Formats: sequence, C-alpha cells, structure tokens
Amino acid sequence: MTPRQQAFVAAFLATLEEPERYRASAIQPDMFCDNRADADECARLVDQGIKRASCSLLAAYEIEGIDRPAPGAFTLVVDWAQNPVCVIVTTQVEIAPFDQVSAEFAYLEGEGDRSLAQWRETHRRYFERAASQLGISFSPQDLLLLEQFEKVYPL
Repeated sequence: MTPRQQAFVAAFLATLEEPERYRASAIQPDMFCDNRADADECARLVDQGIKRASCSLLAAYEIEGIDRPAPGAFTLVVDWAQNPVCVIVTTQVEIAPFDQVSAEFAYLEGEGDRSLAQWRETHRRYFERAASQLGISFSPQDLLLLEQFEKVYPL
C-alpha cells in the first residue's frame, strides 16, 4: 500500500471497535475496471453509494491464484491513480453464468443506464478483453463471481 492508502486505512480502522478492527486489518486496495475512465467512474459511483455490486470471471481467481472475495471482507477502493476513495465491505457473493445475471444485479452495479441490456453489452466486451489477457476465450455460459457490497467509510 502507498503511504496515502495506509493513512486512509488507519483513519478507517480508528473508527472501529477492537474485534472489528482486527478483522478489517487485512484490507487490501483494489480498483474496478481495466482503464482509467471506467476505473475512476466506478470509484466515484461506489463512493456515492450508487454502485453496490461488481462481478468478475470466476476462472480469473484460479488462473491468477488470488482469493475470492467473501462476505465480511473489507476492500479499499482506489481510483486509477491509486488514490484511496472509500472502504467497502462485501455483503454477498454468488456464482452465476454470464447469461443468467439478473436485471436486479445489473441495476446494483450502478453503471450506465443500469439496464440489463446495457450491462450485458458493456460486460461482454469487458470479459472478452479480460479472458484474452488470461489466455482463454469468453462465452456467455462462463461463470462469474457476483459480489455485492456496501460502503462503510467515509460515511
């Protein structure tokens, strides 16, 4: 973490009671999307409480060897420049094929016009790029990890 991120996390941890502070101390920085414009916009939407969900290719966790998010996990949301924006806590995690993601979930993602049609179009393009970078192909039947969260700092 950068010094600025560490200071932001320290300020967040100071707002918590001891047992929760210990659980939250494993917090890691993360950003949404794969480009500056989208990453900055998503960070802004999360900070405003509009974006309350995100998704990723399930295969990416195995290929990249990273842990899946779990309910109760805290994340420091950063923008493209790695500036801390806010802290979120994961509230729910589900797995579903891309072509079975619900309109409700698309709305919770908070992007664009929040419709399922727009979600499918923009996310199909995103997952095609992400899969290509992982050395795999993307299909509408591919499994996604659907994460819901809430902003907890600053309030």
